[in-house]
Amino acid sequence: MNNYTINQLPNGLEYFLLDNQNVDTISLCVCIRVGSNQEDNRINGISHLLEHMIYKSNVLFKTKYELYKALDSIGASYNAYTDKNITTFFVKSDAIHQDKLIHIFSSLICEPNINEIDLENEKKIVIEEINNAEDDPFDTIYNKFFKLMYDENPIAKKISGSPQNIININLNDVKNHITKYYTANNMVVSIVGKLDSNIVNMIEKSSFSQAKQSFLSPIKNKLIPISKTTSINFVHKPIKQVYLGLCFPTKGLYDNDKYSIKLLELILNGSMSSRLFVHLREKKGLVYSISTSYINYEEAGIFFTITSFEKDKYVDVIKSLLKQYHLLQYEMISENELNRWKNFIRSSMKMETENTMDVADYYARELLFHKDNFTSFSDLLNKHMEPTREDILRVSKYLFDWRNLKLIIMGDLSENRNEIVKNIMSVIKETYDK
Repeated sequence: MNNYTINQLPNGLEYFLLDNQNVDTISLCVCIRVGSNQEDNRINGISHLLEHMIYKSNVLFKTKYELYKALDSIGASYNAYTDKNITTFFVKSDAIHQDKLIHIFSSLICEPNINEIDLENEKKIVIEEINNAEDDPFDTIYNKFFKLMYDENPIAKKISGSPQNIININLNDVKNHITKYYTANNMVVSIVGKLDSNIVNMIEKSSFSQAKQSFLSPIKNKLIPISKTTSINFVHKPIKQVYLGLCFPTKGLYDNDKYSIKLLELILNGSMSSRLFVHLREKKGLVYSISTSYINYEEAGIFFTITSFEKDKYVDVIKSLLKQYHLLQYEMISENELNRWKNFIRSSMKMETENTMDVADYYARELLFHKDNFTSFSDLLNKHMEPTREDILRVSKYLFDWRNLKLIIMGDLSENRNEIVKNIMSVIKETYDK
């Protein structure tokens, strides 16, 4: 997986190529370094809205229906996503269509033709998406984590913005966003799969070569300092179950301990032999499902667990969750347990290399955020194998500091909240005083 090429077009746009003649597909990924972090409060949500608009019309196709037909005619699978720090477009097709795929997608990204009618229609769709997410307890808790942890920092903004934000965004806002951020020096292109010998010429002839430079200063986000405050927060929703979220802050994309923290994520909740699944579901029958994840951005990140259960179980669930977090702070894990999850990572990454889209997405992000410390897929695997039992213990001690804990309870909580807070603080004290 190291036979890659990184090159640059005359306009400064960087692209990554990885040839794999053992597959019959090709995947193209375009990453633009813009998301909700770069938005002001008035236009919060514009990056996500624009992600939708890119699949409408451009110089090559006068209508979105012509674009859809062109992509379908080559059997393309395509989509996009917006995050706090990035907007990504990706497409995958049979490798025999790579010239057409590059031709279509480069025009799509670099020559968009946004019009008023499409914008007003898509704003309705995006508002529907936002409203649907409001009904999802996971999304609600996830967004609240960032607001509680990072307050007024840009990273606390919702990626989607609010319905009122979307309503107020106009055509000039969208065009200005394109002009400012959809530029040669603020995007990268990654192409992975069965590459044609003429692939470089295809890229050079494409609309990627027409992307303009911008006067953006390099984005350098400083690590956000953490104030040590334990907080318990309530979200009232008329639902049958109670949803619980526990969250700790992390040190962002460039943290040297991120590989140890990834292993901690798996140890706690990687699969059916993980600690939270075994102790909360299999042994105690307290919950049906548990989600644990580790999310990083340049300036900050979070490590969190979200689960749901019957209302009267909240003390037992919190007690069991905190116990498993706290055990990692003072009991060194066994070599067998550590190796089990290292093998899990190894197999997962090996399977990931078989998917050209996953690989293209990884390398695009690597080129965008880690250009000066570029890590190949095989080197990445080696880095995940490095943490020791001592590293896991050391990282657990500071990561799961209860003074940084943000806890969210969502549900139809009619009983006395002061009593709930008292019970939870009692559990925290009991757990961490041991």
